Amino acid sequence: MRPEILAPVGSMEALNAALAAGCDAVYFGLPSFGARAFANNFDLETTKEVIERCHLCGVKIYITMNTILYEDEMEDAYNMAKMVHSFGVDALIIQDLGFIHLLHHRLPNLVLHASTQLSVSNPYQIEQLKKLGVQRVVLARECTKEEIQACVDTGIEVEVFVHGALCICYSGQCYFSSVHYGRSGNRGMCAQPCRMKYTLYEDGNKVDTHGEYVLSPKDLSLIDEVNTLADMGVCSLKIEGRMKSAPYVYESVSQVKKVLENMERNVEDKQNLRVTFNREYTVGHMYRASGKELMNSKTCNHQGIEIGKVVKVNKNKICIQLSQDLHQNDGIRFENENLGCHVNFMYDKKQKLISFMPKNNTVLIEDQ
Repeated sequence: MRPEILAPVGSMEALNAALAAGCDAVYFGLPSFGARAFANNFDLETTKEVIERCHLCGVKIYITMNTILYEDEMEDAYNMAKMVHSFGVDALIIQDLGFIHLLHHRLPNLVLHASTQLSVSNPYQIEQLKKLGVQRVVLARECTKEEIQACVDTGIEVEVFVHGALCICYSGQCYFSSVHYGRSGNRGMCAQPCRMKYTLYEDGNKVDTHGEYVLSPKDLSLIDEVNTLADMGVCSLKIEGRMKSAPYVYESVSQVKKVLENMERNVEDKQNLRVTFNREYTVGHMYRASGKELMNSKTCNHQGIEIGKVVKVNKNKICIQLSQDLHQNDGIRFENENLGCHVNFMYDKKQKLISFMPKNNTVLIEDQ
């Protein structure tokens, strides 16, 4: 069977994009107990409407309740789970083992998925989770191809991340944000300290790391490998990004689907995906990427695509030789200077104000 394409939803716009692109399932959080506390999570009334709408389209709904819970939160979390169960949710994605145990005994018909924040990477862990009633595991993004296969061979449903952000630490086992900023990633409030600047020293001597973002991984992209995962028996291909834009959701879902249907992604496809968000791409731990293959020490944020080169700076205007089309209001960044702006005013060679310049031409923009 073809594995399902599982899309992230952090807004109604992202939901519309996921459905338009042809996803098989979506996942999102509620106002509480989800690992993305700052996403535009749906309230219960909206959640019921979304479940009904998606089920009419034949799309499944998985809800994340994957934070570690305090004892005095357990009953509130249970009541919320009971509510969405009554709405017809297809599964809950859980990290807290005590909560999994409680739900399995109180709501035995509720399908439970083990969150990636449990860092599952071997059959032994899976056998223990089976005893707790878990029907699917979302594997740790640190799994190698061999480890993924070993987990699939246990017979449980296996879900694998195929596109999106990577953590420098095992998801769910990083306490950097909690210790340094008082914001726990296990409570959905990660401050992303891995995306900040650091200086590395060895024996008191500064080490040249070819960039200041020494803990910042590239984004994972296994889109061209999804058929390999399908052949291995992976049942769900998961896209990270509940805080990403609707265009990101649309492009990532549609391109995973395209490859699953044995069509090659062309240059335009890959460019469209990069435009939505990328920190450069890696095939990640599945293929044992390390060093520069895994990390991007030069920058921690969205890279976009290269659109040209600066050939001249004259007074308050910058002349750019374009390799891609440029539109008024496009956002651009000058890589070496680490500066950027929106293109408010652009001119052709005759100093005529324009709103668009096609690639393979030079354009003048105002130095802002």
